[in-house]
Amino acid sequence: MSPQSQEGDAAKKEEKKEEKKEEEKKEGSGVSTLKVGGGAWRPRSQRQFTREEELDRTVKALLNKLTIEKFDTITEKLARTVEGLKEHKELQLVVNVVMEKAVTEPDWSEMYADLCQVLQWRSVPTEGTDIENFRKTPFMKALLTKIQAEYEAMPRSLESRLRSLPSGELDPEAIEEMQQLKRTKNRILGVVKLIGELFQRKILGFPIVRDVVVDLVIKNEEPDEHFIECFVQLIATT
Repeated sequence: MSPQSQEGDAAKKEEKKEEKKEEEKKEGSGVSTLKVGGGAWRPRSQRQFTREEELDRTVKALLNKLTIEKFDTITEKLARTVEGLKEHKELQLVVNVVMEKAVTEPDWSEMYADLCQVLQWRSVPTEGTDIENFRKTPFMKALLTKIQAEYEAMPRSLESRLRSLPSGELDPEAIEEMQQLKRTKNRILGVVKLIGELFQRKILGFPIVRDVVVDLVIKNEEPDEHFIECFVQLIATT
């Protein structure tokens, strides 16, 4: 064997020793090596969303982009989405998402009422244009279902919760209760304002507004201050 061959064999042996040492280090540290080839590891594909989950994601994404400036563009996309729905539960899902956004953002009640009006117009059958036909569409039924659920879920008194809060320095639990109370008041205002805006656009009838006024103020000898504020807001809207 020539000196060059001997040197080559020695180099290969030394290289193998180094590779073995490196593998032992990785095994000792818990690091596994990935081999490239037919059986190589690949990331799992994302799970497939159901049709309703995909619809929910689509509507929420569009609503997050909704502004006065982009109103026409985003509303058109939402309207086309609604027009493509074939099942009532899908339409109810869309209405629920829109309502949830509207009642948690009372400062934008007018914009969301305008959105509901456009979606309602797009769902009206072409053969009828009277107001009764306008209020009997699947969209309207879904909207009324959600509004009724929201209104019935509203607390009829906030005084007991206010009295339960301790005076003086508040602990974390009391602070959380105050924040929750603030969210509740904001939601009540959102529901009432949206009802007023929908009434103004003739989407909701007078009996609904009348019932709201009776429940908020007339039924109670000493209505909560926040309900009086909501009543004033409703009157100002209508």
